[in-house]
Amino acid sequence: MKAKNDAMWMQSLSLIHEFERYIIEHPRFAEKIPLDAEVVLLPTYDRELREYNLRNASINREPGRPIVHIEIDRLRPRRSQIVKPRLKTPKEAATNGKPSRHNKAKLAHA
Repeated sequence: MKAKNDAMWMQSLSLIHEFERYIIEHPRFAEKIPLDAEVVLLPTYDRELREYNLRNASINREPGRPIVHIEIDRLRPRRSQIVKPRLKTPKEAATNGKPSRHNKAKLAHA
C-alpha cells in the first residue's frame, strides 16, 4: 500500500510541476485563482489520481481558505529540449574531440 501511495504522490507532484510551468507560460490564467486559494488539480484522464488529489485536499483542508478545482483534460507528450547531442568516449571528451599534439605528430609521419 505504501508503494502505491508513494507512486500516487509522485504522479501528483509531477502534475503540480506541469501546472506551475503552465502558469508561468499563461499568467492570465493564474490571475483567475483567488489569492491564498487551495488549488486541487483534477486530471480527467486519470480517475485514480483525481480521487487521490480530492482525498488529500479534504484531509488537508484549511477552514476559511478558498478552494479552486482545476480540471486537466490531458498532458502533452514530453519532449526533450536537447539539441544535437554527441556521444564521446571519456578520452574524446577530455580533448573536446580534437586530436592531441601526440596524435597530430603520428598523422604527420604517416
